[in-house]
Amino acid sequence: FSVQARWLADKLSDAEEFVDDDIDIDVVDDAQKPSQNPTARPYTAFAIKEALAPVVAATTGARESVTAPDWVLSVVCAERQAWIGLSPARWNLSNWAGGMHRLARHPEQISRAEFKLQEALEAFDVALPTRGMALDLGAAPGGWTRLLLEAGLQVVAVDPAALDPRLVKNPALAHYRGYAQDFLNAALREDKRANYAMIVSDLRVDVFEAARLMADYAALLAPNGILITTLKLPHATRTVKPEALARKALKMLGQTFSTVRARQLFHNRQEITVLLRK
Repeated sequence: FSVQARWLADKLSDAEEFVDDDIDIDVVDDAQKPSQNPTARPYTAFAIKEALAPVVAATTGARESVTAPDWVLSVVCAERQAWIGLSPARWNLSNWAGGMHRLARHPEQISRAEFKLQEALEAFDVALPTRGMALDLGAAPGGWTRLLLEAGLQVVAVDPAALDPRLVKNPALAHYRGYAQDFLNAALREDKRANYAMIVSDLRVDVFEAARLMADYAALLAPNGILITTLKLPHATRTVKPEALARKALKMLGQTFSTVRARQLFHNRQEITVLLRK
């Protein structure tokens, strides 16, 4: 596999200028073996990265950084050609190759949903508060609750289902075994407003119901508080356009919140993650 690369920037980090360089790169990969699948690629993304990284290092002195790059080299491959683009990391939706943000699993982890919140915090460049109250809607089995507790917050977990046994004896945790709408109604009746420094939600509800509910929950968010929620989207059909539904839901949220930022993260499936501030 030969790549004729026309570099699209004057320099990479502090390296010397390099423009219009032709670089031949041999990608050796098991995937090059004949395949019965006519659509199979003769290379993998990992194989391309493994071939490019040493060439770039030898040419420019730039070192590969998986988690905190300054620049990103993007590759688009066709049948007999490839295009390489160079851009500052801040211009990219993700610093991770292909947007695939890999996070390490730990023994104390309760669910894979924890990865979603961890990735969202990095993607939106925000940190969990270290004091105050937090609210976790749709909490069970308690992955996001665990992260909130770990940060030092007092947490109210809202879910009719049981939480992981490792959480239930934590004195900083209160479990409301009911539904998010019922909790909100009770809080508003008791005038418990503007209490929560952080509200997170991973409710399995319709995208517009989630947007409406989050707008109502703004009354419980403290000044300068943060709300992070997922919005579940249907699969696309001839008549159902998930992107249009997402845009409409975000417009609804914009009527209540001054900040509305949305991303589809690597750990999202048929959903997007949204950061909201009043």
